[in-house]
Amino acid sequence: MASRALQRMNIDPTIMQKLTNRRLFTARDLLIATHLELVEALDIPFQAAEELKMSVCNQIAPASSTVLDLYARAKLEVTHLPTQLSTLDQQLRGGIPVGGITEVVGPAGVGKSQLCHMLAASALLPQMHQQQANMQAAVVMLTEHTDNWHQSCFRPGL
Repeated sequence: MASRALQRMNIDPTIMQKLTNRRLFTARDLLIATHLELVEALDIPFQAAEELKMSVCNQIAPASSTVLDLYARAKLEVTHLPTQLSTLDQQLRGGIPVGGITEVVGPAGVGKSQLCHMLAASALLPQMHQQQANMQAAVVMLTEHTDNWHQSCFRPGL
């Protein structure tokens, strides 16, 4: 953010012209100058130089956050889709990771399809799990043959 051009900030045009003449083009250039250097270079009072630096700081600095704010945001972010199987969720550290690809493999009859149906229901019914309320979508693909998976997984409308 320190490389942000001063021209993109709300600075008085006459002061901006003086800054440009002194080759002060970025927020970094302005902020490394001392208050006294700015007073001399811009021919402004000390208080105005201080206000100018503070204004630039406020425009480039990210919004402040408390630890409590960060914790609350982290709790709202969905990172895993619970499988509703407590032992499996424990092993997966919360469920199936969101935003990635998870391949479920195993011999016939072990419950791969049932697991995928449960995950689809969990993703599509956020009222069942309030923490998933901001989840956008889920895609579930079931296939018995790995040689044709690419033909079935990205059809329009899935």
